[in-house]
Amino acid sequence: VEVNGKSAIWDFFHHNGGAAVVPVTKEGKILMVRQYRNAIDRFTLEIPAGAFDTTNESGASCVARELEEETGYKAGRLSHLGSMSPNPAIFSNQVHCYAAEDLVATGTQELDRDEFVEYFTLPEDEVHAMMGTAEFPHALMTAAMDLYRNYKSKA
Repeated sequence: VEVNGKSAIWDFFHHNGGAAVVPVTKEGKILMVRQYRNAIDRFTLEIPAGAFDTTNESGASCVARELEEETGYKAGRLSHLGSMSPNPAIFSNQVHCYAAEDLVATGTQELDRDEFVEYFTLPEDEVHAMMGTAEFPHALMTAAMDLYRNYKSKA
């Protein structure tokens, strides 16, 4: 790559991107997932999220699929909160964040063979209080929750 007349070589990981969703129950609680993360060898609390299945999958399609697979719920309404590049120094991906409201239970999770996911609800203030702790270490999830807080303040 040439930048400002100088050549440089950088390494990065190509990733097609994905989407994350803040699912909100009619009581205003956040539908969370607890899942095992091999890279840090423990379970973490997160919001549903996943990678695009194809290079042309939309963020809305991705979060609708992931929400139902991981929790057994469908969104009656999806609102785009924003998009971000979680670590543009080494990853090429963008993650599109959504809020899911008017949730409808479908009754079953559809987990992949290698997924170990439980779901439950927590009050939003508890989720914000846990951000950055050992239970909730995922920076993307923290950013998505902040985007949701901003969205909600404008509603």
